[in-house]
Amino acid sequence: MLTAFTNQLALVAAVYGVISSLSPTLQIIRMRRAGSSDSLSRSYVMIGAGGYIIWFAYGLSLGNTPLIVCDAIGALMQLTVLWWAYRLDAGPQAA
Repeated sequence: MLTAFTNQLALVAAVYGVISSLSPTLQIIRMRRAGSSDSLSRSYVMIGAGGYIIWFAYGLSLGNTPLIVCDAIGALMQLTVLWWAYRLDAGPQAA
């Protein structure tokens, strides 16, 4: 009984991890609509990206697929937020 619950919880955690790591998409959409990244804290995003990268490395060391997938997506998304922020700062010709 406990094993079945643990497996279900692991599945829910993995699905939520992927959804959570995709959440920076909302920030990208907001910046693109506004045409600006003025309200974005780049330091906050960089810290988040660093955290995802550390957890990704930890997942690799354990061979833990859910950690690897969620944190790879999260790091990629945080870096994409930064890319868009710098692209929007470059002016309308870059975006």
